[in-house]
Amino acid sequence: MFFELLPHNQVMIKEFVFACHGLLTNEFIMSMVGVVELISGICSIIGRWIIVALSVMVSIAFGILGFNFKVDI
Repeated sequence: MFFELLPHNQVMIKEFVFACHGLLTNEFIMSMVGVVELISGICSIIGRWIIVALSVMVSIAFGILGFNFKVDI
């Protein structure tokens, strides 16, 4: 989330390239998702607020799945 780690040498469809470019131009969204994932991961590891941390992780995972289903299908 904090670095641009998209593969540049693979073939990607046009819609995916436009969507990723739109997400990466707005630096606030991806950095906030990274911070939320980091905080929820730390909470899960130390054993505090596990239910909240896992529900946040699940919502982020469904967002990623929805994005990929929307772009790939």
